[in-house]
Amino acid sequence: MSTQKYDVEKLLSEGKAIRFPISGWSMYPFLSDGDIVTIEPIQDRKLHINDVIVYRRTDGPLIIHRIMKITNDGFWFCGDNQSSLEGPLQRKQLLGIMTSFSHNGMETSSDQAFYRIASAGWRVLCPFRPGIAKTVHTLKQLLK
Repeated sequence: MSTQKYDVEKLLSEGKAIRFPISGWSMYPFLSDGDIVTIEPIQDRKLHINDVIVYRRTDGPLIIHRIMKITNDGFWFCGDNQSSLEGPLQRKQLLGIMTSFSHNGMETSSDQAFYRIASAGWRVLCPFRPGIAKTVHTLKQLLK
């Protein structure tokens, strides 16, 4: 894998789609560390709950998380492996939208029906994620 660095904001502001590996586990179980995402510029695109967005936090880092709710105050986000909402973020902080991802070499469109249904269901379970994770971890330990 290439270690070349890209100016994500510059490329997206120029209207270019980009592909890069994600780092971290905040979007597990749908995205894992090292999965490749395709991000397209947001521009004037209408955004929806459940879209996965690259945004810049006010304290600096770029983040890729899912829109959980949209209010008059802005956009609220959460990683798929988290249960706390972050927001409100303003549209000017949102840089790009995920249009596909590659996991274990299999490319999946963000518009694919199964992905949309499964990720929407997981989004609804946000308050219960810590308990689900604990149960799964316990089951894994018991099955060892």
